[in-house]
Amino acid sequence: MSDSRILTRWCADGVVHDVQVDGAGGRLVVQAGDEGVRVCELSESGKLSKATPLEGTSVPASGWLPEVALHPHAPLAVVSCEDRPLMVFDLESGRKVTEFGEVRDSGPRRGFWAVAFSHDGEYVETHSLGPERGERYSWRSGELVGKRWGPGGLIARTPEDGVLAVCQVDDWTGAVHFGRWCGADFEWFEPMIHTIPVTRVRAAPNLLALSGGTSRLH
Repeated sequence: MSDSRILTRWCADGVVHDVQVDGAGGRLVVQAGDEGVRVCELSESGKLSKATPLEGTSVPASGWLPEVALHPHAPLAVVSCEDRPLMVFDLESGRKVTEFGEVRDSGPRRGFWAVAFSHDGEYVETHSLGPERGERYSWRSGELVGKRWGPGGLIARTPEDGVLAVCQVDDWTGAVHFGRWCGADFEWFEPMIHTIPVTRVRAAPNLLALSGGTSRLH
């Protein structure tokens, strides 16, 4: 970007934890403070307006932040949280479209950790905190259609070929594990070792961005 200018500002209630732009470029999905996820309309001139909250996405008492992933081509977002089911929202209205996924009856870590849409937008990839396994759901029906056995953690999906990047962190070191669905089976590739505590992972064509724990973006 040769012309880097501040086009607008929006004052959030608390610390801004995550910002994502939808595929059409018309909305910002913002996670700030303890109130949960909001959708802001973004005009062609770059002005922000109409911050619509997504109901049921507030931060739980443990402080564990919900995870948000955007659909590759539809105005939808899926939200995971440690104490509730997976939730899909319509970004145009802010309304919940559906929720799915088994949540245990008790305990704080009984929901889901990390979430991503598949590259075709038909499935939701997640990691269950109950049985501690990776899972693939059809978000339209809520049906569990696949299980990944292996590392669990933050998830990003590459847009061009559907490769999953699963970021597993242990203290101050960790590894990003790559894999892909082959029919009903999941195939893992060689991991990439990193030395920072990762709190966010994002994927783009031929690019993986890791952030958290330091002032640098990797």
